[in-house]
Amino acid sequence: MGIIDKIQARSKAVEDKKAKGQATIEGLQDNKVSMSRKISRAYYRLSLNEKRVMNCLISKLDSRTDTLPKLTLTAKEYGEMFNISSQHAYGTLQDAASSLMRKIITVRESDENYTEYTLLLSSGYRKGEGKIVVCVNPEVAHHLLGLKDKFISYKLLDGAAFQSSYTWRMYEILVSWAKPKEETDGAFAGWHTADVAELREQLGVPEGYRFGMFKTRVLDVVQRELFEHSDIIVKYSLEKRGRKVEKVKVVFAEDSQGRLL
Repeated sequence: MGIIDKIQARSKAVEDKKAKGQATIEGLQDNKVSMSRKISRAYYRLSLNEKRVMNCLISKLDSRTDTLPKLTLTAKEYGEMFNISSQHAYGTLQDAASSLMRKIITVRESDENYTEYTLLLSSGYRKGEGKIVVCVNPEVAHHLLGLKDKFISYKLLDGAAFQSSYTWRMYEILVSWAKPKEETDGAFAGWHTADVAELREQLGVPEGYRFGMFKTRVLDVVQRELFEHSDIIVKYSLEKRGRKVEKVKVVFAEDSQGRLL
């Protein structure tokens, strides 16, 4: 091999290495979702695809800074993250880019005060490029950027296998309830007694669901999916006033051995 051939081969190897590194950077598999605890416990109702798109976008923000850039999410990234075809991903992104503009997130500031936000300030779809381009609402940015305390953070990949938006929402709520790992021997675990009405709002459960429907269509589904996809065992116990269920005590722990709590 001549000197020119060697130089060209070395140059190609460097380019290939850069290309592989760029592909890793552009992928979402290593991204983290970080937000204030108030947002993790906020009230809103999203479809599974809307929740997936929302969290993909949040994962592209650098929560350690105060910089609020325009964000892009491609059909390729979305399809690879959730193991769906590019054709389906294109349509999903287009629909989500439009519908997320109209979704309201209600953040409880105290027992009597709350603030309503839209997540996005603007949203556009670029058909020829197969991507959405969005601007996050600056009014909600303090719940997503410059986070120093009272926030949660987890890998985007942790929620990728969930098939219910309720499960993803409940996972975020559990993360916000989790006890410090120095208190649990390093395990993801915790417990919390929640007001049923508040928990329904946090999960975005339709008002028409009576408690029996809430339990079978939401709590039981969440319990099964969290165990199947995250090895998290959740147990519920109910507190009643008369015949009405008013509170639910949630106890949870990650347990790859499948032992009961």
